[in-house]
Amino acid sequence: MVVGAAVSFGAQVVVEEAGEWSAMWSGSAVGDVATSTAGTATGLRVVGGLALMAGARWARAQSSATGTLARRALAVVGVGAAGVVVAHLFDGHTVTEGNRLVTALADLVHVGAAAVWGGGVLMLALVTRRHRRNDVAGRTREVATRFSVVATVALGATGAAGVALTAIVVSSPSDLWSTEWGRTLLVKVGLVLLVLSAGAYNHRVLVPQLAASPDSPATAARFRTVITWEAVGFVAVVVATALLMGAAT
Repeated sequence: MVVGAAVSFGAQVVVEEAGEWSAMWSGSAVGDVATSTAGTATGLRVVGGLALMAGARWARAQSSATGTLARRALAVVGVGAAGVVVAHLFDGHTVTEGNRLVTALADLVHVGAAAVWGGGVLMLALVTRRHRRNDVAGRTREVATRFSVVATVALGATGAAGVALTAIVVSSPSDLWSTEWGRTLLVKVGLVLLVLSAGAYNHRVLVPQLAASPDSPATAARFRTVITWEAVGFVAVVVATALLMGAAT
C-alpha cells in the first residue's frame, strides 16, 4: 500500500506537468502535488499503510507471547485502516462530483463495506486452508457461519452505496455504454455479480451443509475451492476499480 501510494503520487506529479518525467525531480512540481488534495490522499495512505503494518506485527508478536491479541495493537490497526479509507475522500469523484458531503458519505460506506467484504473473503480463504493443513476442518463451519452474517451486511452496504455513487456521477443512462468510465463500470459490475454468485452458493448451499456435517472433508474442500475463487474474483474487482478511477481522470 505504501509503495502503491508512492507510485500514484509520482504519476500525479508527471500528469500535472503535462507528462514530463523530469517533473519528478522538480521541487516545485512535487510541492504543488504534495499540498493538493491528491497529496493529502497519498499521505493518509502512506501513514495508514505503515500503521497497518506496525499494528499487525505488534499484534502477532503479542499473540505469540501471550496467546491473546493486544487491544492497543488492534487499535493501531484500526487507525491505519481508517486512514486508508478516509484517503478516498481526497481524490477521485469525491472531490469532483455532486454535493461534497453526500458523495463523501457514500464513498466512505462503499469503500469501508467493500474492504470488510473483500478482506474477509481473502482471510477466510487463507484460514480455511490452514485448517486443512492442521487437520481441523471442523472449525471451517464456525468461521464460515460467522463471516456469512458479516458478509451479508457488508454486501448490502457496498451495493447501496455503489448505486448512490453511480447516480451521482452518471448524468444519463447512456453514459454507461457511451463513455470509457461507464463501460469500465459495467465490467466491474459483471465481475461483482460473478463473485456474488460464488458467495451466494457458499451462503445458501455450503454453509448449511457444513452446519449439518462439520467434519465432512468433502464439504470443507468444496467450501475452500469456492471461497478461493471468490477471493480471486475480488482481486479482479479491485483491478477493475483501479481502471475505473483511471478512466475518471
